[in-house]
Amino acid sequence: MLSLCVIGKNNEKTIGACIQSVKPLVQEIILVDTGSSDSTKRIAISLGAKTLDFPWNDNYSDAKNIAYTHATQPWILNLDSDEIIALRDLQKIKNLVREGGAEGYSLIQRNYTNQQGSFAWTSCAGDIYEESKIALGF
Repeated sequence: MLSLCVIGKNNEKTIGACIQSVKPLVQEIILVDTGSSDSTKRIAISLGAKTLDFPWNDNYSDAKNIAYTHATQPWILNLDSDEIIALRDLQKIKNLVREGGAEGYSLIQRNYTNQQGSFAWTSCAGDIYEESKIALGF
């Protein structure tokens, strides 16, 4: 019931983790590639993604809309190619999609930075599995 839609360009370092983080949750994966010269598309395809080429036109919305038009599932999960869903949140999302009752949902986003003291900066507590992976550089 859920399509993953991602746009990307030269994201070989992050696209695998992005797709793998939601692979148990989604029925299809759509990557709109805006001109990669690295192995972004090859990695996505190896993980089951359908890839579409779309020349970058300085319009993020156009690229996303191409992905949406190819999605066949009733729900769409929109992620950037450097985003992942925490393992502990997969079941929550699955339940929301199954139960419905809303036209859409917004997820809380955690951003990680080395810039201590930035606005609303909070140190990683280490209680989220993905935080420990990020801290180790995976």
